[in-house]
Amino acid sequence: MGKAAWLRIGPYQIASFGWATTTPWHSPREVTEEVMAQRLDEITAGLDPDVPAIFNLHDPPAASGLDLAYKVTDDLKADTAGGQSMLEAVGSVAVRDALLRVAPVLSLHGHIHESRNTTKLGSTFAVNPGSSYTEGVLQGAIISLAGHEVSGFQLVTG
Repeated sequence: MGKAAWLRIGPYQIASFGWATTTPWHSPREVTEEVMAQRLDEITAGLDPDVPAIFNLHDPPAASGLDLAYKVTDDLKADTAGGQSMLEAVGSVAVRDALLRVAPVLSLHGHIHESRNTTKLGSTFAVNPGSSYTEGVLQGAIISLAGHEVSGFQLVTG
């Protein structure tokens, strides 16, 4: 299994984990919620509570608005209502719990391409820049930090 890690860069410590919780596609680099919680506990245990932290976690936190994906049926077809594709929250409870427990300044996420958004969870600013790579469009975020807070941000497309 891939390594969970944290490192120090300037005045910040960054905790990273590139795996996601189980999806209907059972693709590589997926773990259960229990394993996700265990791995996040391992890396966050080494963080200094007096140094501002940044999370760089592939999986977004559950019920955050950063985790809305198209709902699929058991045979992996889009679930629709009234001719419209349905969305559902599919983020990780373990990620949400770790984020609320550690309260990093910033939490960076991906995984759910259609869920381009920012939110505040407790004192943490969290972002999923989304993805439109199938259209050849790069999406990202420019974020300015000032000590223990996000002083500015802009979602960008190019």
